[in-house]
Amino acid sequence: MARSLLAFLLLLPLPSAAQTCPDFFAPITTGIVQDPAVDEASGLVESSLNPGVFWVHNDSGDTPRVFAMRADGRLLASYNLTGASATDWEDMARGPGPTPGVDYLYLGDIGDNPAARSFITVWRVPEPVVDPETMGAEIDLAGAVALEMEYPSGAYDAETLLSDPLTGDLFIVTKCAAAAGCTNGVSRVFRYPFPHQDGTRVVLTEVGTIPFSGPQFLHSATAGDISSSGDRIAVRTYTQALLYNRESGETIADALTGTPCQIAVPPQIQGETLAFSIDGASYSSVSEFPSQPIQRIDEALADETILGRALVVKDPSLGADETRRRVIVTARDVGSVAPIVGSPHAAGAVLEIIANGGNSTAQTFVLLSGNDSRGTPFWRDLGANGFRYSDSAGEQGPVKKVVFRRSSRGTTTLKVVVTGQNGALAIVPPSPGTDGYATLRFPGGDRYCVEFGPSSTRKNAGAKLWRMTKPAAEGCPP
Repeated sequence: MARSLLAFLLLLPLPSAAQTCPDFFAPITTGIVQDPAVDEASGLVESSLNPGVFWVHNDSGDTPRVFAMRADGRLLASYNLTGASATDWEDMARGPGPTPGVDYLYLGDIGDNPAARSFITVWRVPEPVVDPETMGAEIDLAGAVALEMEYPSGAYDAETLLSDPLTGDLFIVTKCAAAAGCTNGVSRVFRYPFPHQDGTRVVLTEVGTIPFSGPQFLHSATAGDISSSGDRIAVRTYTQALLYNRESGETIADALTGTPCQIAVPPQIQGETLAFSIDGASYSSVSEFPSQPIQRIDEALADETILGRALVVKDPSLGADETRRRVIVTARDVGSVAPIVGSPHAAGAVLEIIANGGNSTAQTFVLLSGNDSRGTPFWRDLGANGFRYSDSAGEQGPVKKVVFRRSSRGTTTLKVVVTGQNGALAIVPPSPGTDGYATLRFPGGDRYCVEFGPSSTRKNAGAKLWRMTKPAAEGCPP
């Protein structure tokens, strides 16, 4: 009964906030956590030095270590913080530190379920560069410094650590949980000012509160993050998140006095992570427990339609395993001179291909950033003209090639080649008179769509081929 109630509540629409709030797409799964060592993810941040990489750590019970993990769930390496300890690590942040221009990882040993600790510790260490040749290695990470702190009165349980990229200040948001004696739904916000005092225990200053409403399990703050530009602050619970906009000149405390937007988090068993992308236009999360999906939610910005020319679906079906399958999408539109805004380099793009038929099918592919096993980037930046994705070895799935570019003459071209092996690509052929589309969505929310109208042909002379032409009217699919 409890699970059914929770599932129902997760599906309820969030009430609208007083301010204008951004729209977001539905969550997408970028991968599954593959290494069994990451079994209780409690802290997550996106790397600023290693594109397409997350830093993640486990909850209490683990050693003082962080994992470098790709967005597809593959573990690159684990880093043991030499000289550090771990009582109850609950969250992490990335932000400035004592050396200008260097990003640091902050590991929050701030958990305290019974609210009984006399002091808490945040460990600071420079963010390392991950060597792709060290796949799966265990590496000692030197330079960890203990920042000890205590609350001005009493003790609190906390699972949210924030770093202000503009000032370097650290913030701890308490968890209003009945086990720690909190039942009013109010989380307290405490500040540790920059510069940090290594080797000296600092008394935190309370600078604000965050009120959550609803039943107890809805107002237990479990994670948060501040965008790299400092203009967005998010704090989540198990089932929802609050997003605060920070205006120019405002402090974090000022921003938290505003009316937040309620934004969705993916339905998860026990979600205790939230990490903004580097550009701040999407956020990712992963639940505790082994083999959990890594999920990303992108902001929905302006749509742009590219009128389609042909969508071809081939399925020779050679053998029982149907090893040779292919989808080819080509589109070319003349007349737009606006620059391509999105960039796949922060978190990867999302490609959606739909060929509607008697059995409609929607196929979504996440095209991650980063390098392949040879060190070659999957994405190549074409400058103002666009981007090119190439995965000839099939390391990230069946999408082999995407070319999306716009010339100075205003010609926009989208080409996609998708192949499938051993059933990895499910092709459902369209019936004559049906339609289909392909969309390319960038992490910034920009979505470029090519639609194919109700004109299709079929060939069955030794092979299966469906072709849809005659573009539909402009307008991205919902």
